[in-house]
Amino acid sequence: MSSPEDPDAVAHSRQLLSLLNSAVRNTRGDATPQPLLERLATAWQSSQRAILLSARTVQHGVATLPQDGGWSFYAAMSGVASILLRPEASLADLQRLLIQLAQFRFSAECAEAFREWAWEEDGEAFDFELRRSFTETLDAEDLPEHVRASTLSAIRGVGAQAATAGSRRIASRALDLAASRLELDIEVSVESYARAAANREFEVDGAMMSRVTRSLGNPSAWATAELEVSLGVGDIRELDALRLARQLELSFGGGVPSVALQALTTLESEAPDLAKQARAHLSAAEVAASLLHQPLLGEAMRALAAWLSGPDPLAADVLREIVGKAPTSVSAGTLVEVLFRDQGVLARLREGVEMLGGLDDSACAWLAAKAPQPLLEDLLEVASADVAAALLSALPVRKATSEFEAHVSRVLTDGTKETQTMLAMRLADETEGVEPRQLATLLRSAATGAWSSRAATLLCARLQGAALARETLLPLVRDRGVAPALRVAALRALRTHPETLQKACAWTLSELWAPSDVQRALRQARKELKEVGRSS
Repeated sequence: MSSPEDPDAVAHSRQLLSLLNSAVRNTRGDATPQPLLERLATAWQSSQRAILLSARTVQHGVATLPQDGGWSFYAAMSGVASILLRPEASLADLQRLLIQLAQFRFSAECAEAFREWAWEEDGEAFDFELRRSFTETLDAEDLPEHVRASTLSAIRGVGAQAATAGSRRIASRALDLAASRLELDIEVSVESYARAAANREFEVDGAMMSRVTRSLGNPSAWATAELEVSLGVGDIRELDALRLARQLELSFGGGVPSVALQALTTLESEAPDLAKQARAHLSAAEVAASLLHQPLLGEAMRALAAWLSGPDPLAADVLREIVGKAPTSVSAGTLVEVLFRDQGVLARLREGVEMLGGLDDSACAWLAAKAPQPLLEDLLEVASADVAAALLSALPVRKATSEFEAHVSRVLTDGTKETQTMLAMRLADETEGVEPRQLATLLRSAATGAWSSRAATLLCARLQGAALARETLLPLVRDRGVAPALRVAALRALRTHPETLQKACAWTLSELWAPSDVQRALRQARKELKEVGRSS
């Protein structure tokens, strides 16, 4: 598709838009002359190019024919970037499109209705390029603290007669200004609505229309304009941090999280100090909860992935909260699995692996079971021994030892007594545990670690009846470099092998420097050997 900045594409779109404007005007009058319809279809199909609803094309149409071209501005604000007539389209298909365009108004309902129509059977004759709707930003307004957004219902684009007698009055000037936009997401009293209508406050003034129209082709300017219009300010730098944080909370929880996410991204580049102050008033747990209580599709999901992949420190905290809820929340689990498909989020998880330290065992278990193999490898590579133990313990034992043997050895060597024991219990499991030969390899590789008595006893006991027990356990007993707890556990495990136990208990000068617990174990073993000899 041609770029919106392509002069030929702009000129072509302007020519087709003039025909389309005339056809839309006639459609509003309940009839479109057949010759005009045929002329439009012929010109559009012969060009095989899309009509671009960009800043330059829309501004031209609104400036030359404001009554006829207004639909293109509303369509662009509703997220329609371009429209292409497919070769198989009929005049009836074109007529149905004109009906949809003639109904365009500056409201979220129009954007939603058009998108639904575009995806239904009647829209199959066209290719639409859709982007985030500008009107989404007007779905969340600055409410007083004592007013809950959930208590207010929408009366978008309707007259005062639609308001009920029990409607809530707008409680602050900020809400009055918010309700005076064309996009209404707040129920207002009859008096408030009538007063605003009488003052023509529901009309978009020329300066605002010009500002927003110029921003259509510039993503950065578009994002800034969205934020400023939705907040009702001329410059985002004039905002109070607390008010901004409250507005972001409403956007997160009011069904338009992409607005809040885009706002945070925009603020980071446009006003970093303000962004930092606003983040201080936001709770990662509350933001995560808001995101999990609404469907995140399309643009909202892309905005979330982009934000979580970026440098915002709040994003890392929110990501940890979401992953932490994954084991017990279907919505959190589904969201994380979707996010795993985004390379930027995977990179953020790898770089911010320290966030895993705040996860409980169930979250680590879920993460180990669901994370893609490359991510799991990266996490184990940089995770602490304790976090690695939680991840490894969640994996099937044979998978952990066959694919991540080095990490298992690291946990047994460097982990705390608790994490060693947790992993040892899995490895020593008789039904699912590791094979004796591989267990012997692990014991030798981790022999110098700070072993806990419980972990050492579990693993050495697992080798007790194995054929290779003697060749594995005897060197552990005789080696002064081996952890005392492991030497003692190996010595006890040799009780079923009297001949090997006798070799282990043979007097050596090294016993003079052996730790006291090893010396006691040796003396006890010798005593048992003497008793066995007397009885035999």
